[in-house]
Amino acid sequence: MTATDQFIMRTIAHPTVKPKPTVIAILAFIGMALLCRQPIEAASQWEAITLADQGMFYIDQTSIVREGSIRKFHSALDHKTI
Repeated sequence: MTATDQFIMRTIAHPTVKPKPTVIAILAFIGMALLCRQPIEAASQWEAITLADQGMFYIDQTSIVREGSIRKFHSALDHKTI
């Protein structure tokens, strides 16, 4: 049994034993590596559509979804200040 196996067995048997900083660093590195594998969504591309009495309307072009003859998208309203 290696020293690492012995350490793991002691940690499992005695949960009050704190892991060494190197073990924490290794686990943190593994966690960050797994997070980096997640797909990154494209940034929003907000485009001004029209200026109305309430303010400026924008839509996010990357969020447009087609469902038959219906289009769904994210929109935003930048209210005018008084």
